[in-house]
Amino acid sequence: MRIIKYLIVTAFGLAAISAMADRERPKLDTDGDGLISLPEIQEVRPELTAEKFTELDANADGYLERSELRGAMRDRGHGSHDQRREEFRRRANERAEEAFADIDADGNGNVSQAEFSAAGAARIEAAFARMDENNDGELSADEFRPPFHDKGGRFQHEK
Repeated sequence: MRIIKYLIVTAFGLAAISAMADRERPKLDTDGDGLISLPEIQEVRPELTAEKFTELDANADGYLERSELRGAMRDRGHGSHDQRREEFRRRANERAEEAFADIDADGNGNVSQAEFSAAGAARIEAAFARMDENNDGELSADEFRPPFHDKGGRFQHEK
């Protein structure tokens, strides 16, 4: 039952983070025509000059396309999509191995149900303690809400 609660709390947290990221991520195509013009990109990156825009606009059509943006990112050291995906996988595997080692309390290379339950319970207890601001052992509706709320398009911490 504790694992189910942990998974539910984790799912709600990830959904909230994803929603915040979607709202905060800058939209380059502000007029929705499928093209990114100099004025549109300057709304997000005001430091981008007309000269640099022209340099990035490989086909000289006056707009930046995905391939041109990917090329700019690659040139800035962000690597290709495949390289970024491989780096993401490498880091995810490292984190998974670290988490496994943390949960494998007896170090035998296997995680028992008891070890898994204990790790989940410890994380749930820690999350509960962080949320229980008045330390009364119960969560009010206000304490249960995420710490950030949308206020006029901006996220602000409530405390």
